[in-house]
Amino acid sequence: MCSDSRPCVRACRCPSQTSILECFTALHVQYSEDGQVDLPECAFLRGYTAILLGLLIKDDVSNQTIVVSALPGISPSDKIKSLITHCHAFLDLYNDTMPVLSSNSDSPPVTPEAGNREATGRHRATCDKRGEEIARSVLASLETLYAT
Repeated sequence: MCSDSRPCVRACRCPSQTSILECFTALHVQYSEDGQVDLPECAFLRGYTAILLGLLIKDDVSNQTIVVSALPGISPSDKIKSLITHCHAFLDLYNDTMPVLSSNSDSPPVTPEAGNREATGRHRATCDKRGEEIARSVLASLETLYAT
C-alpha cells in the first residue's frame, strides 16, 4: 500500500503500482493484527473490510486469488475462514447497533422528503434490512467458497 504522499489522485503512478483490491486487503490485514483486536473501531473496520472483500471476490476467481494470497494464514481455507469469522462479528455488531441507531428519536430525517419521524423510521428500517441482507449474502458466498 502506498504510504507516501503521491500525486495519485485518480490513478496510481508509483513505480510499484498496487491495485485497489490489494489496498483493501492490506487495510483488512492492518486491522486484523494482534494489537488491534480489542479496539471497537478496529472490530468494525475489520468486519466491514471482510464484507467488502467478500463482495469483491464473489464469483471472481482472479479477485479470489489476489485477496487470498495477500491474507495472513497457513492455507486458503484458513484465510477464508478468517473472513467468515470477521463477517459474523460484523453482523453481530451491526445487529446490536442498528436498532438503537434507528430508534433514536433525536435524529434528523434521512431524506428531505421524510417529513415525519414515522416515515424516517420506515426508511431506516428498510436501509438496515438491506445492509443486513447484503452482509448475509456475502457470508453465504464465503461459506460456500470455504466448503469447496
